[in-house]
Amino acid sequence: MKRLILLFFFLNTAACIAQANNNLVNGITKGPDSTRVNFILENYYKIYAQGFDEADTTMLYLIELAQKNNWEDKVAYGYLYRGVINYLSGSYENALKFYLVALKKFTTLNNDKGIGRTYNELAVFYHKTGETNKAFDALSKSYELCKNIKDLECLGTSLAHKVTFLKRKGDYVSAYPIMIQVLDIRKQMGDSIGLGYAYLDLADYEAQKGNINTSIAYIEQSTSIRKAIGDKQGLAVNKVIVGETYFTANEFEKAITYFQQTIKLAEPIGYLDLIKFAYSMIEQSSLSLGDYKEAHHALNQSIIIKDSIFSIEKAKTIAALDAQYETEKKEQQIALQTAEIAKKTAENERKVLMIIALVAILVLLITVFLLFRNRAKRKQQLLIKEKDLKVKEAQIEATLNSQESERKRFASDLHDGFGQLISALRLNMNNFNQENEDDRKLKAFEHSEKILDDMHSEIRAIAFNLMPVTLIQEGVLSAVKEFSARINKSEQLKIEVTSFELNTRFKEVFEVAIYRIIQEWVNNVLKYAEASKITIQLDQYETELILIIEDNGKGFDKNKLFKSKGNGWRNIQTRTNLIKSQIEIDSAPARLGTTFIVTAPILAFINGEKLVNTTKSN
Repeated sequence: MKRLILLFFFLNTAACIAQANNNLVNGITKGPDSTRVNFILENYYKIYAQGFDEADTTMLYLIELAQKNNWEDKVAYGYLYRGVINYLSGSYENALKFYLVALKKFTTLNNDKGIGRTYNELAVFYHKTGETNKAFDALSKSYELCKNIKDLECLGTSLAHKVTFLKRKGDYVSAYPIMIQVLDIRKQMGDSIGLGYAYLDLADYEAQKGNINTSIAYIEQSTSIRKAIGDKQGLAVNKVIVGETYFTANEFEKAITYFQQTIKLAEPIGYLDLIKFAYSMIEQSSLSLGDYKEAHHALNQSIIIKDSIFSIEKAKTIAALDAQYETEKKEQQIALQTAEIAKKTAENERKVLMIIALVAILVLLITVFLLFRNRAKRKQQLLIKEKDLKVKEAQIEATLNSQESERKRFASDLHDGFGQLISALRLNMNNFNQENEDDRKLKAFEHSEKILDDMHSEIRAIAFNLMPVTLIQEGVLSAVKEFSARINKSEQLKIEVTSFELNTRFKEVFEVAIYRIIQEWVNNVLKYAEASKITIQLDQYETELILIIEDNGKGFDKNKLFKSKGNGWRNIQTRTNLIKSQIEIDSAPARLGTTFIVTAPILAFINGEKLVNTTKSN
């Protein structure tokens, strides 16, 4: 089902991309899975240039293909690029989640190249969100990794990010030697696109120093490269940068010449945003020269391209410009408007009575509408209350059934396990009293001692199932590790437990709920999935805790689970509702592997305690 839905969205995406580039559509939709996946990764920048929504859907399609073929490195790159797309579209929280998923997968694969590139993107993310220390730390890690594996492309990107950070701080002095390093790397790689950007950084540096001619020379070097590789958009952008440079130097006539050249280059390729910007700069330059007529013309062209209603400020600007050279025309318009106002005044007097009647009718209709809406609202509220009552009744029933099952299991454990041990101990004590020989008495005593040890172990197991002491004393992470260790001893399967930034103790009701949800889901995996490996991940963020349980067992139909009336699923729902959390499940009958995700808000459940050790561990 998931693949059909994803394919539907992907075909819509392909249709959108087709309007811009049929080659992209052919590369994404034709050929074997390996060809399509590699094409998407190699043309990632071209794809996201078509639109963020379409690009995100394409990355979902890539992840699905890669997971089907067990290409874990491709899956990791899919999550990395989803992070970039969400970052560019402003969805920063999702971007961070995807970056961290990619980082974890690359780390598991020991893929230093992927780790370095992920840290590059994290550096940009942290700098954007104002976490400067984290940004430079990520940039440092990326730089060292890329340097060690001699990945020049990644290394150049890392250094280029550092240049950007320093420029935004206004520290051009520190940025300049790094600009030279980036330039050398781009030359060594023969990276024409990167080299064009490197020259633009140097042009910006020279412009800041006031060396306009040197700045223009660097821009021309960038232009010659972009002309050689046929980068029409880059050529148009470079022209507008030259114009801006002259504008900054107050050489407005030269600036206008380059803005006009920008328009000529941008019109054939439909670069409307750049055309609009160039016209706006011509307007500002013309105003500075006192050429109001040309400024008026440029402003009109900019508004036509923008294809939207004039803002008040633009209308005032146009009126001020018109006043410089169309005074007579405006006087005629004022005379015509005066005559029209006199005519409309007479008409308005006749319309007053009609307006009063319409207002009365409108008030009556609004009153009737409000009465009907309040009645419908009350009815809807009753239906909601009835539905909530049924849900609560179902939850109470599930809780009672679960408690009754626990009592029965507890009674069975006491009767079958502990009861038999007591009987064996009683029989052994009788033999001890009846034996006369010391050797036989010693054997009976040793056997009794072993039975006492078994009774102690049985009591500990029963107590752990009722409520782990570790959960109360040390918190949910330690309790989950202890629970996993008990299952690992059975050697039926391997459970790994990891955590990220889990450094807080929560209220008991929250920790018990999370622990029981994990316990219930893992028990279901043990019963039905035939899995050989389970991964439990607990990640704490500023306002929420995310639980992720993944297994490599058989998948299942999610809709059947959602409609299930079993106590296990009801218990999970009851506990998630108790802590106001949300559940996501990724599974399908036709493939191996299931992902179970619980997102729980934590601000209301923090009790202020800090964990002693929060490092990631298994």
